[in-house]
Amino acid sequence: MGILNNFIKKIVFKQTLKNVRGLCKSLSKAYKTAQKVHPNNSSVENLKIALNMRPGWHRINDNTFSYKKQELSISDNATLPKIVKLVSEYELRNNGKSIPLDELTTLQLMADEAIDDFFNS
Repeated sequence: MGILNNFIKKIVFKQTLKNVRGLCKSLSKAYKTAQKVHPNNSSVENLKIALNMRPGWHRINDNTFSYKKQELSISDNATLPKIVKLVSEYELRNNGKSIPLDELTTLQLMADEAIDDFFNS
């Protein structure tokens, strides 16, 4: 059983990294699109537009979004990497309910590192 569990963990970790890279790319592209379409908007407003384009995310009011009944408030000093990390955390927490908490924490740390690598490269 140990070999099977390790194999499954390895698959989950690889899939999480793949999903995080996709999240980085999709929110970056949505943000750049919002900047082109709305060049006079603030950076934070374009971040909100980008997040609103993300499947499963809905804008409740000017600064608040929801994802599967969880709410996220975006501050006036939000940046794209910060938003990507928050979205990753919300989606991972919601979609990884069957994953033990310690492994979920490890996955989130790994996801944060991948997000940092994406935006620092």
